[in-house]
Amino acid sequence: FIIYVFIFSVVYVILMQIMIKGSGFVIEQLYYADAKNELGVVGATSVILSLLMFFNKDRKKGFRILFLVVAIILLISLLTIRARTAVLVSVLSVIFILFKKFDSKNVFYAIIGLVILIGIIYILLPSVAKNYIYDSFVLGQENDITSDRMTRNEGAVNFLKDNLLFGNISGKQLNFGWVHNYPLGQLVSFGIVFGFFDLLLYFYLLVVVIKNVLKKNIFDIRNVGYIVLLIPFGISMAEPTFPFGPGSA
Repeated sequence: FIIYVFIFSVVYVILMQIMIKGSGFVIEQLYYADAKNELGVVGATSVILSLLMFFNKDRKKGFRILFLVVAIILLISLLTIRARTAVLVSVLSVIFILFKKFDSKNVFYAIIGLVILIGIIYILLPSVAKNYIYDSFVLGQENDITSDRMTRNEGAVNFLKDNLLFGNISGKQLNFGWVHNYPLGQLVSFGIVFGFFDLLLYFYLLVVVIKNVLKKNIFDIRNVGYIVLLIPFGISMAEPTFPFGPGSA
């Protein structure tokens, strides 16, 4: 019941952002959604939860189809508010969930089938849909689709070549801005010495999540926490605070 409330609350919030702050399902050059990246995290989480509800064989067919429609609406909404990292992580998580539905002996056939399916979908997609996806990722960012993230990461790596042990513990002004990658950002801020325990917690949690996602039945309602935790961890590769915050997400 809590999961249902969460999913539909997120649907409501995202749709209100699109309809009131935006111009409906239209890709705009300027970002308009409040806390876009945080909204992306909860939106992507709801996509995965909705898909898991769809695969719940204990529910009636109409109930399951409803959640498949909800997952599609949420994915389109994430494209609309241009939460690009959330879209990528959602798609990768969906692919992983589909792989989990196959027996391990059929992984090869699953990969071949998935490649063929993606190819067919791409061919059948109308041009307006292809342009919608393209604009979501590229519009206004033609010169740098990463929104300067790669430049910051490159600056961070160069900085760490001479400051790996203590990072920027003195707090001096750096010329490459706030690093949008959690592990790399922690190393820049605190170095290996002072960032060790923080990164130890980060990678410990990540190992626990991956281990249980691979080992346990993620379609069991008691285990959904493992698969959804992959969302903030995935997004932490392109954001500075996840998976530990902001608290709202």
